[in-house]
Amino acid sequence: MQGREGQKETTVRPTSA
Repeated sequence: MQGREGQKETTVRPTSA
C-alpha cells in the first residue's frame, strides 16, 4: 500500500500490496 519497492515492512510483499 505505501512504499514502492518494500522500503520498510513491505519486504515480503510486491509493489502492488
